[in-house]
Amino acid sequence: MGTSQLLHTLRLSLQAAFLFFENTVEDMALSAVVSHGFVELWEVFIAPFFAELLMFVMAALVYMLFTGFGWKQPGHKRAKIKEAAALGRQTASKKEKDALAEECREAHLPLLIQLRKGQLSKVLELLKNLSQEDFATLPAPIIMKTLLGLARAPSLSEETVQLIMDNAGRLDCKSLELAAAEASRWRNVAACRQLFNIAGLALIPKSERIVTLLVKGHTKDFSALREFVEEVLSSSSSRSLRDSIVSTCLAAGATEAAHLAKETAPPAAEPEDICRQVKLISSHGKDGNLEAALSTFQTLKDAGTLPAVAYNCILDACVECQDFKRAFDIFDEMKDLYLIDAVTCNSMLKAYIARRDPESAREFLVEMSNKGIVKNSTAYNNLLHFLVQSGDMRGSWKLIDQMVASGHAVNAVTCAILLKGIQNRSQYR
Repeated sequence: MGTSQLLHTLRLSLQAAFLFFENTVEDMALSAVVSHGFVELWEVFIAPFFAELLMFVMAALVYMLFTGFGWKQPGHKRAKIKEAAALGRQTASKKEKDALAEECREAHLPLLIQLRKGQLSKVLELLKNLSQEDFATLPAPIIMKTLLGLARAPSLSEETVQLIMDNAGRLDCKSLELAAAEASRWRNVAACRQLFNIAGLALIPKSERIVTLLVKGHTKDFSALREFVEEVLSSSSSRSLRDSIVSTCLAAGATEAAHLAKETAPPAAEPEDICRQVKLISSHGKDGNLEAALSTFQTLKDAGTLPAVAYNCILDACVECQDFKRAFDIFDEMKDLYLIDAVTCNSMLKAYIARRDPESAREFLVEMSNKGIVKNSTAYNNLLHFLVQSGDMRGSWKLIDQMVASGHAVNAVTCAILLKGIQNRSQYR
């Protein structure tokens, strides 16, 4: 017999039993009322029912009394939830510490130990004596926690200040930004101000985001905010930074500090002047005068009217003058500002070729093609020409495969470059 048939049979049986019980009880009740009256009905039917109900209520009360069900259970659950949340936080904190310990190399462990003890002077001493290789692999949270510890200190001793200056140029901008974000979240005015001073002592570059975060951390005290804004603007004429400070101050309701930032804003450059200065950057780059090109670029940047073409011109100037480190820094800045285009890719490709690093150039092209920035075969042909001139025909064919896989068609220029390479190879043989 199937399950559905069994359930159907059980249902019919229960209905029949209910009908029989209902009819039987009704007949007995009527019979009792007719023969003996209401007293007999009470004794036979109603009194036993109320007795059973009373017994059930008493049993339920005894159960609730001994188990706590009904009034202790919600509080008990809340306590359990709080206990679980606390345990979760402890577990997360432990996992974070374990992950940081695993990320640390053996040379970093003394730093981590002293940092957990709160011995910041010893941490700075260890940082000073750390080799360049070990310092380059130092996890950012260690430096961030060190900076935050120094920022929260009531005052810095002469020894600590000297140790900070001894580490000048070694502490990076990323760690400072992480520390600034945390101090800003606390709205700790003293910590934000001290962090700004520490960045100056350690010669850490203060980006626009870092300064904006520190300004945000001052919004709890409008008087201190005005003083800080005045100090920041006295050393910077960047229009974009001023706009960011104005927005932060207005959002916090600090209209006086916002008005101060607006008053000190430099006049915007005229379009004709911008075009002339962009051409000047390109001209300085071709003449090999990178310092003059950078100076003109900074002038435009401070005016807050920096077009994408200016970035491409200074990037190309850095490549022309073979200052590749600065070129890669400018490229990273352009990436953050979403200013990368096909001209940027060609300049970066020239940098890779000048460094004689075809493998990195090939990876760069694939990345830019996947992002849809490289839209034709020109960049591939430039790299192909370099590979052919270097006699790397195997690398050339590999590049052709990548070029086709990226959706770029082989054109007449590609074929001419390959034929020239094959001819040169035949003559060499």
